[in-house]
Amino acid sequence: VTDSNFLTNFLQYVKQLAQRYDGKIYAIQVYNEPWVTTVTANGDAWGSIANPYTGNLSVDLPVFYQTLANLLVQASAAIRSVSSSIKVFGPDWSTPFYTTDTASLAQDGGIAALDMFTFHGNSYQPPDGPPTNAAGYAGYIDLIKPSIGSTPWMVPEFHAFGCSALGVSNAPCA
Repeated sequence: VTDSNFLTNFLQYVKQLAQRYDGKIYAIQVYNEPWVTTVTANGDAWGSIANPYTGNLSVDLPVFYQTLANLLVQASAAIRSVSSSIKVFGPDWSTPFYTTDTASLAQDGGIAALDMFTFHGNSYQPPDGPPTNAAGYAGYIDLIKPSIGSTPWMVPEFHAFGCSALGVSNAPCA
């Protein structure tokens, strides 16, 4: 696989995966923890001569959002072309703090392609604390909801870093 044929090969792979496991799996997560330095609008890896990463986020982020939206839309279509039962999950942000990124992805059509909006919950403090970079991921859900609309959301990965999701008092959450 080269940069120039990544998207075509990826879509073929996702379609074959969905066809093979139709009726056997519940969902396919299209991407895990995407970020701006990963891919570009034409499917090339950042740094490719065809579409280099500039390092200027005002230039790179809009391309990233459109690229990810395109990947989600096309992967969803490939999955749905062979399976009516397999759900499409994503983008699986590494944290819930990507509120503006979620809004941009929604604007580019990426959220509409999903059956479930996913992100990872990370917390050094109780999850229902005030929204900060170390705590309160639950508060970010309210900030994400306008962008995801009625799309259900899920936290498929949670890292409590010494805190307990069950309410057990452990440092640093004690």
